[in-house]
Amino acid sequence: SLDGWCSYATTVYNSVWFKFRAPSTGNVRITATGGNTQLALYDVAQCDYWASYTELGANDDSRELGSGIASLDDRCGWAYGGTLTRGAFYYVQLTGQRGLDISGTISVDVIPRPVNPANEDCVNAQVMNLDLVNYTTSTVNGTTDCASVDNMGTCGTSNTTSGVWYKFDGNGISNVVITTCSDSTNFDTKLSVFAGACGALACIDGNDDDYNCNLGTYGAASTVSFCAIPGQDIYVLVHGYYDQSGEFEMHVTPTPALEVTFN
Repeated sequence: SLDGWCSYATTVYNSVWFKFRAPSTGNVRITATGGNTQLALYDVAQCDYWASYTELGANDDSRELGSGIASLDDRCGWAYGGTLTRGAFYYVQLTGQRGLDISGTISVDVIPRPVNPANEDCVNAQVMNLDLVNYTTSTVNGTTDCASVDNMGTCGTSNTTSGVWYKFDGNGISNVVITTCSDSTNFDTKLSVFAGACGALACIDGNDDDYNCNLGTYGAASTVSFCAIPGQDIYVLVHGYYDQSGEFEMHVTPTPALEVTFN
């Protein structure tokens, strides 16, 4: 058949259609394998009237599953700004890229929307109590999945996707090294560091890729090293490259402030 397709081309050849009834209210994950697949999800008021089709989301190549596998993963409710309605029918259009024949499987899961991270906003930054006695490394584990985008502009690196916030007191510290280099980090991270107060933050430093710490298929970790500012709160934004998000382990290593005595 010859059908319209809003996201990828004005026409799509050799497409087939599926429909499903949402068993519950939630978000959706749809995956199609068996060739170089493309898929789109629609809310359809009338099958024989194309103008009544509302595209809810579409995908060509899945970032997680690799090129050629189409996977629409709306676990955070961002693709179309809402959730599926229990009992409602939804339509999936499936095709091979450029009309290529495909033969495989398609799966549809309706999943609960995860809770947003509590520290997704600057004002709710998670406080880190650094070891200012022995000055050992402090470790925190977190996730940026389903966090909001902060639109912080560029601080060492651009901010284009979801992130979470941490803060600590700059008193008693000289240099600080922060890194997401860990086997527990599963996405291409970025770090941006600020001083001051939320709404009036001043950039200190930032980093996208620490080329000394490659995370394999996940990309590169991020590392910053900077001088803390006495009397100021230090804010750390953990975010991702392009549209990436996931789980991370962050290590923060302080060094003591130098004490200078004048005679």
